[in-house]
Amino acid sequence: LILLGSTLPFLQGRKMQLDNLPFEYQGDLLEPGKVSEEYIQFIATRYMHAPYLWGGKTLFGIDCSGLVQMVYKILGYRIYRDAYQQAEQGQPIALEQATTGDLAFFKNEADRITHVGLILDDKRIIHAHGHVRIDIVDEKGIFNLTTKKYSHKFSHCRRILDY
Repeated sequence: LILLGSTLPFLQGRKMQLDNLPFEYQGDLLEPGKVSEEYIQFIATRYMHAPYLWGGKTLFGIDCSGLVQMVYKILGYRIYRDAYQQAEQGQPIALEQATTGDLAFFKNEADRITHVGLILDDKRIIHAHGHVRIDIVDEKGIFNLTTKKYSHKFSHCRRILDY
């Protein structure tokens, strides 16, 4: 089993050797360095419905900043692990300027960054809250489409990608 976002340093094309045994990889090969709105959305939505797990970074369990970090890793970018650290990377932008791949950050009552999500098209955001899900984002925060309530208070947006 090879998980989405795994690094396979010995892979040459689709083949590799481990302990002198030949292996051929049969799964999808993702394209690091390929950046387009469609590809970002394709990668991010591969994590849909993965359960929330604090500190997780796989389909078996993932948290909000782990989701963002893994999507960016697959795209060929290294970003910090935690949301409050990610909130300092890239360039600040207004929510109205945000496009697919930009990051939106959310704060608690003490004004600390506690949540992050990846902007998709049409004011949608993919984030890990209970599980990886898509909701609506606006200047108030994340509007949970299931509960019909705001779940997170908006702080700011950042742009990491330069495509």
